[in-house]
Amino acid sequence: MMARIEAQELVPWQQRFMVLLPTILNYVLPAFRRLRPEAKGEAVQEAVACTYVAYARLVERGKERLAFATVLADHAIKHTRVGRQVGGHLNSNDRRSAYGQRRRQ
Repeated sequence: MMARIEAQELVPWQQRFMVLLPTILNYVLPAFRRLRPEAKGEAVQEAVACTYVAYARLVERGKERLAFATVLADHAIKHTRVGRQVGGHLNSNDRRSAYGQRRRQ
């Protein structure tokens, strides 16, 4: 379950992201509908985090006008399906990791 965030606590670009969030969720939720409930929750949260980071990066670069909810959601879905995580790195040489095992198949 996502935590409620008060609009007054957000900076302006975060408020604009919150406007995009319902559309992002409309694309992300059906994309992971076939996963088990706990895996689905994790995948949706990871995808939302990915869209947030991508949006923040666009704002940082002064390209916020290029941020569309559907494009951000599509990128996040692809990002999540291959096992990438926000704030982490993937090591394809680590045979114990899920990513490394998928790469070796």
